[in-house]
Amino acid sequence: RGAQIGAWASDQSREMKSVLDLEKSVAAWTAKLGVGAVPRPPHWSGYRVVPTAIEFWEDRLFRLHKREVFRRDETGWRVSRLFP
Repeated sequence: RGAQIGAWASDQSREMKSVLDLEKSVAAWTAKLGVGAVPRPPHWSGYRVVPTAIEFWEDRLFRLHKREVFRRDETGWRVSRLFP
């Protein structure tokens, strides 16, 4: 609930003069929204990311780094090693 109210109260990524500004906004939105379910703010949206491949790189000595790539196909995920 607190995070949901915070979504209404925050001018996300905008410069904030003091923490007090955020605290006052949270208090105002808490009073305004009352009890019960907190609706999603209209300015909120989302994306569904469905990866087909993910690569991990691990630093190791002498440039013997570990690189693995996970690729999704019809049956699931396959993993393979790559040269660094």
